[in-house]
Amino acid sequence: AAATVSTNNSALAFATAGTVHGARGLTLNAGTGAITGLDRIGSDLTSLSVTGNALALPAGGIAINGAQSYTATGGSSITLNGNVTSTAAGAIAFNGPVVLAGTSAVTAVDSAVSFTSSIDGARDLTTANGTGVKNFVGPIGGTTALGDGTGAALTLAGTGAASFSDTVNARSGMRGGGAGRF
Repeated sequence: AAATVSTNNSALAFATAGTVHGARGLTLNAGTGAITGLDRIGSDLTSLSVTGNALALPAGGIAINGAQSYTATGGSSITLNGNVTSTAAGAIAFNGPVVLAGTSAVTAVDSAVSFTSSIDGARDLTTANGTGVKNFVGPIGGTTALGDGTGAALTLAGTGAASFSDTVNARSGMRGGGAGRF
């Protein structure tokens, strides 16, 4: 069975050594509280849902065996410091503004990757999700142009279609594999 940890709008911290693991789904809901210690998420989880204020995904990345969703609350954002990977089928969704603090890849096995708000940051972003669709709902590079200025700022790997609902502002262009719709 899946596990849920809810803090009623209080901070949630994984502060001790070790990993949170098991072949189960995990929901972390701090409401408007912060969540720290996401670098302790184990790779054998089958799904992960994270809701909190000012979410910071670790530089070492998060890789699990299924669907993932990240939801920023209280008008905050989701900071990507590293890669987000699903090694088995399962959609990946970012619900809230995303800030790229490090070059990042979002990788899923033939499943959708969705960004429901803006994406900003002077770092490169790759989405690699096979036949899965890529949805970009908010502006990309609206505050800070996407990309580090070398190579493609946005790489859309895979044959799945990409859909853009707003503007794209990239420092060094984009590269795609599937159909694109603006």
